[in-house]
Amino acid sequence: MSKPVMKITNDQQKASDPKLSVWVSANAGSGKTHVLVERVMRLLLSGAEPASILCITYTKAAAAEMWSRLFDNLAAWTNLDDASLSLSLQRLGEDGTDPAVQISARQLFTRALETPGGLKIQTIHAFCEKLLHLFPVEAGLAPGFSVMDERREAELQFSVTQFVLNQAERETESETAKAAEALTDRLNQDDFQSLIKDFINALRKASPDLLNLDKASYEAVLSSGLGLADFNEEIIKAELNTIDTAAYLHHAKVLEPAGKHGKVNPSEEMMKIAKAQEPEDLLETFYLTEGKARKQQISVKTVSEFPDSQDFIEAEKSRVFELIQKRNTLDIITQSGNAFVLAKEILKHIAAEKQRLGIYDFADLITKA
Repeated sequence: MSKPVMKITNDQQKASDPKLSVWVSANAGSGKTHVLVERVMRLLLSGAEPASILCITYTKAAAAEMWSRLFDNLAAWTNLDDASLSLSLQRLGEDGTDPAVQISARQLFTRALETPGGLKIQTIHAFCEKLLHLFPVEAGLAPGFSVMDERREAELQFSVTQFVLNQAERETESETAKAAEALTDRLNQDDFQSLIKDFINALRKASPDLLNLDKASYEAVLSSGLGLADFNEEIIKAELNTIDTAAYLHHAKVLEPAGKHGKVNPSEEMMKIAKAQEPEDLLETFYLTEGKARKQQISVKTVSEFPDSQDFIEAEKSRVFELIQKRNTLDIITQSGNAFVLAKEILKHIAAEKQRLGIYDFADLITKA
């Protein structure tokens, strides 16, 4: 059976037009590779030299797929009769009735095969590596450098991380040492390694301006971006400990006849909060459980009998929950600052070691190019 002809949409035909500069965003299986191959075919039909065309993909599999499809299509043109070739060219968006276009189409397979070096369809990493080998000095690399595989990259990162941690144990007053101590006290080894790896990967893609920040400045950027520039732990603690004592005493008295709801006696809890010197811990216990706001402090029957008390509890619950969330976010910002300091130090040593050995990883290829 003959292979069915794929129907081309107007958008796909427009995207394959070499006269247009096009950005395509489409789902998997929607025909992106098909459109790219047809774009190359139309470039060749327009007179472009095969050696002048560069196709860059992300994976080797995608490059192989593009190459295979392109040459299969070009080979098919050499065997089609005039009518079938005309139909194929028109479907592509070209003038299939023009004898000169038909002749050109039949010659493309041979032209592509005989091009020195062939059509360049390669991964972005292969392209960047070739470019860097041609211009190593301009890129600040040692001539004759080599590229690490992922296993070697992971080994280097692990060994450098251990070196930095060992150095931190000796220099206990350094910012790096304090950051390492804070993180290792809170995380197990696997979580620690995963966090540092994520930060290293993120920092390598970040603006150089970010890498020039110190811990305080980095945390300030995060705080500002999250709308917490005017908050710190002391402010939140003060707000949690500042309560309307009279209101708590009033509603404790009002709810006294209601008794317990589940394991909680709202009246007794509110009385404890009202009389506490620092009600912060009691507020969190009363209004939060496992980091979430409690759904209901009093029964449905009590709500209907004392709606004002329910409104007060809900308002306080929202206030406390928001403050606790802000405090937790500030803590995450602080720990992110620690990870930033440590990852930046590790990254500095990794860069020095790669420079010394003349080895680079795939991410370096793109960055240096």
